[in-house]
Amino acid sequence: MKTKSRNLVVVFLIAIAMLFSVFAIAPLTASAMAYPDPTKLPAETIYVGGVALNAGQYVKNGETTATTGQPAEDASGFAWHTPDGTLLLVDYTYTGKGYEYSSGNYALIYSTGTLHIALGGENTLKQTSSYNMGIYTVGALQIGNVGSLTIEGDNCSCLYSNNEIIFVGDLGTVNLKTTGNATAITSYDNDEDAIDEEAIIVNGGDIYVETFYPISNLTINYGALTVSSPQYPLSEVPDISNYDGNYTLTVSENEDGSNPTTYNQDTITTFDIDKITDYKYLRLAPPPKTAINSISVSGADLPEVGETKDVMEFTPDSLTYGGEYKMVGRGFQKYTGTEWVDVSDTESLEYGVKYRVNLVLAPNEGYAFADTITSDEVTFNGEAGIFETLISGVGYASIFYEFSYEAPATDYGITIADKDELGATIGVLITEENYTDVLGDGTVSYNPTTNTLTLNGYVYEGDGFLYEGAKYGINVPESTGTLNIVLKGENVIDVTKTDTLARMRISSIGIYTWETDVVFSGDGSLVISATDGGLFIRGEDAQSLEIKGGNITVNAFYSIETTCFKMSGGNLTVNATEIDGDIASAIYSYEFKMTGGNLKITSAGLGVEMWHDSDEDAPPMINGGSFEISAATAGGAFCYYDYDSGVSVAIAPDLTNYVGAHKLTAGVNADGTGASDYSASNIATYKYVKVEPTHVHDHGTAWESDASEHWNECACGDKANKAAHTDSDNNGKCDTCDYQMNAGSPNDSSNSSSSSSTGSSNNSSSVENSSSASSGISPEQPESGLSTGAIVGIVIGSVAVVGFGGFAIFWFVIKKKTFAELIAIFKKK
Repeated sequence: MKTKSRNLVVVFLIAIAMLFSVFAIAPLTASAMAYPDPTKLPAETIYVGGVALNAGQYVKNGETTATTGQPAEDASGFAWHTPDGTLLLVDYTYTGKGYEYSSGNYALIYSTGTLHIALGGENTLKQTSSYNMGIYTVGALQIGNVGSLTIEGDNCSCLYSNNEIIFVGDLGTVNLKTTGNATAITSYDNDEDAIDEEAIIVNGGDIYVETFYPISNLTINYGALTVSSPQYPLSEVPDISNYDGNYTLTVSENEDGSNPTTYNQDTITTFDIDKITDYKYLRLAPPPKTAINSISVSGADLPEVGETKDVMEFTPDSLTYGGEYKMVGRGFQKYTGTEWVDVSDTESLEYGVKYRVNLVLAPNEGYAFADTITSDEVTFNGEAGIFETLISGVGYASIFYEFSYEAPATDYGITIADKDELGATIGVLITEENYTDVLGDGTVSYNPTTNTLTLNGYVYEGDGFLYEGAKYGINVPESTGTLNIVLKGENVIDVTKTDTLARMRISSIGIYTWETDVVFSGDGSLVISATDGGLFIRGEDAQSLEIKGGNITVNAFYSIETTCFKMSGGNLTVNATEIDGDIASAIYSYEFKMTGGNLKITSAGLGVEMWHDSDEDAPPMINGGSFEISAATAGGAFCYYDYDSGVSVAIAPDLTNYVGAHKLTAGVNADGTGASDYSASNIATYKYVKVEPTHVHDHGTAWESDASEHWNECACGDKANKAAHTDSDNNGKCDTCDYQMNAGSPNDSSNSSSSSSTGSSNNSSSVENSSSASSGISPEQPESGLSTGAIVGIVIGSVAVVGFGGFAIFWFVIKKKTFAELIAIFKKK
C-alpha cells in the first residue's frame, strides 16, 4: 500500500531542488557571458535512459516516451526536465545503454550544455555496455539535493564532463563504481584555448568512488569523499586549503580500507602528502559525529475532537527533546482507510478517525542520527512513536505519532461546562455512561427517553469550553428534536469569568442549540451571564424557545435569539448590555408569542427585535401574561429591522386576542416615569412599554350565606349584594337565598308545651328531644337508629353532636340531599 508519508519528503526535496537550480546557475553566468559557448548554457534537450526530454517533460521508470507536464505531487520513479532547466530525479532507475550521442558511444544521461541534477529519494543507473558513459555532459555538471545516486558500469566512466563537476553542498550520498580499466569520474577539457576551469569540486555530500585509474583535479571544500582503487585513488594531492570546518584524513594501503591510518588537524603535519600514491584507499571527511540512538519528543499539544489542526501551537523551542536534535518541520494527516492524506486547515477532528503527526528532526552540530534507530526507540508525548526514515544527505530523521479519539458508546449530543481539578474549564459530553449524574455531583441529569435535561443547583463560572471558535456553558451543536430543560433549585451559567488557568477571552455563549427546540419548565431558577449570547436557539428550520416555568435571568449583549419566542408561564428577566458601542438586543426573533408568565426586559439598545422586514409579517402577539420593557433606543421596545433602510422600526404589539382585561401603558422615558396610555401614533418615541392584566369582578348569581346574611362572591373574594336573611312568608327559609332559618310559628302552643315538657322531664338524657323541640317538628320514631326528627335537628340546628353534626351539615347543605337519602345513609352504618 502506497501512502503519502513519503510525499512529505518528496515535496521537501522538490522545493530544495528548485532552490538548488537557482544557486547552481549563478556561478556560471559570468563565464557564459564572457564565452558565449553553447556548452556553457543549459541544453534544450536532455537525454535520459534513451528518451529525449525537453523542458517541461518527464519520463517514468520503464517507459520509453516522454510525457509533457509536471509529475503528480505524490509521484515517484521519474526523471523530470523542469521548466527552469534542472533535471530532477526522484527514485529513478534505469538499466541499459541509454542514448547514442555519437556512433557506437552511449550515455545513460546526456546533455550538450551545462547540466544541473537534483536528487530525490534513491536513484540508480546501470550501464550495460562496456566502455561507455553513465552521465556525460559537454558542459559543466552539478549534482545536488538530499537524495542519493548510484552509478555502476564495466569499464565505464560514471561521471564525465568536458567542464567542471561540482557536488553541491546539500547533496546526499553518491556512489560511483566502475569495474575494469576506467576512471570513475573525469573532468576533461579538449579545448586547449579555453580557460582551464576543469576540476572536480566537492562542496558537500558523502561521495564514494571505486575507480581503476586515479582521479585528478580534485578540490574538497566540504562534505566527505572516499576513493578506492586497485592502483592508487588520486594521481595528485587534492586541494583542501578552503575546507570548511574540521576534518579527518584516513588512508590505507588496502583497497577495502582495512588497517587504516587516521590524521586530524593536529596530526596532519606528520602525513607525507608526497606519498599519496602509495595508498589504495583515502577518505577525507568531517570528524565522526556523536551518534543519536533514540528519539524522544514531548510537550506537543494536539487538537481534540471538534478542533482544527491549527491548535497545534507547539514550536521547535516549546518542545522537550531527549537528545541533541530539534524539530525543523511537521505535518498532520488522517487515514481514509486506504491511504494517509493531509488534513485541511478548516477540517475538525472527529471520533473514530486515525490521525498522525509527522515531525522532521535535525541533529545539532556534532551529532548524527544512528542508522540503527527503529520505532522501538521512538516516543512522542510519552507514547510509542514510529520511526519512518533518515533523510539522506542532510541526515534528518522523520518520525510519526498515530492517535485517534474513540467516541463514547452513545453520545446524546449535549455538552456541559465543568472545571477540572486545576480549575480549567472542560466540556463534559453527556453519554449513556454518565447521563444519570453527568458531573458526578447530582446537579445535572438527563433523560434520553424524554430528552429532558434537569439542572438542580448546577453552578458554572468560567470562560466556557471551546468549540469551533467560541466558548459555551451548554452546547447542543446538532439536532436533538425538542430539548426539555427542567429547573430545580438555584442554577448559574456564567461564562464571563476567567478560569483559574487564565486564557484569552473570546466570544462566549451561555446556552447554544442547533436545529433543536428548547422548552424551559420547573420551579427553580437559572441565571445566565455571557459576553455575547445568552440563549441562542438557532437552526435552518423554525426553531423555538418556550418558557413554561422557572425563574430565568439572562444577562448578555444579544441576550436571546431564536426563530419563535414563546412564553406561557414562569418569570423571565432579560438584561441586554452594550459591547463596544454596538446596539444590544434583548430578544431577537422572527415570531413573538406570549400567553402567560411575567417578562421584564432592560436593554442598553433594543427590547424585542423582530428579524423580518415588515410590520405586517408577524407582529408581537400578546395573548396573556405581563411584560415590562425598558429600552435605551426610542421606538425600540418592540421593533423590526428594515433591511432596505438599515434601521430598526417601531412595531405595535397585537393584543386583540388577549384573554381578560388588561392595561397597556408606554412612555418616552426608559425608567417608566411619565408613562400613560399607549398610543400607536407615538410608538416611534416610546422607550418604555408595560402590559398588565386588570381584574374585573364576576360575582355571578350563586348565593353564599352564613347564619345572618347572604351575598354573591367573586373568585377573588370580593362580595356583592350582601343583605340580612328575611322570611316574609314564615316558611323557615330566607326569601332571597333559601337559607334554612328556624321553621314554624313561635306561638305554636303544642310545640311549645312539647318542648317544655320534654325539657323538664329529660333534659339531661336527650339531647335529641331538645333539638326536635327547637325545630318545631314531630317526626316518627324508627324501630332502630336515630329518628327523623333527631337527624333534622342535627342538620338544621347544628347541634354539636360529635361525628354526625359535621357530616350531616355537609350532606344536606352542600350536596342538597333529601331527608330520606340522608336517613338511608345513617341506617347503613
